[in-house]
Amino acid sequence: MTTATVADQSRLIGKTVEEVGLWATYGVNLLLLREGGDVQFAPWRLTRFAAGQELVLLGASDQIARFAADHGLESDPKTPEWLEAALSTGGFAELVVVPRAPLAGKSLRDFAFRKTYSVEPIVLLAPLVMIVGEKAGVDGRALALLVAVCASNSFVLPTHQVNALFMSPGGYRNADYIRAGGIMSLLFLALAVGTVWLLFV
Repeated sequence: MTTATVADQSRLIGKTVEEVGLWATYGVNLLLLREGGDVQFAPWRLTRFAAGQELVLLGASDQIARFAADHGLESDPKTPEWLEAALSTGGFAELVVVPRAPLAGKSLRDFAFRKTYSVEPIVLLAPLVMIVGEKAGVDGRALALLVAVCASNSFVLPTHQVNALFMSPGGYRNADYIRAGGIMSLLFLALAVGTVWLLFV
């Protein structure tokens, strides 16, 4: 984390958090904003910057330095006392969205974190496959879609809801699912990979 102060001649003055495009342009997040003794955790996107405000930024050091230089911020290498006091009464938590959670499939704006819970998401971590795809030169969206599609289908396991429904009435055994489901899984995998390849590559 890096703390910085909005100087009197800063280009940030009068602009909103959304207009500045902190994350889109610099990959930097605004964690806290202090003004007149009041501290805001994860300031709202329509919060306007003003001279004298103290900001707590999270991101790569070189990008924070570039942001500060572009907008006339005065960086403070030391951790101010007010920040330690603020973190003692509030803070940040790491949460994981599990399958079938109410959050799944909704945007941040749809769920209205700030309005409903008075909290704000700071950083969303991309799925592992998207990170791997980026390093391998493959569109991360394609891999994420492929994982989502493949995870929702299972022909081999009798524990799948549909497979379990017919296991007892049909007198099927685990070996039956492996024999038939193995072939189906290979066909499904080839079709899924081929379709994603055509759409994204």
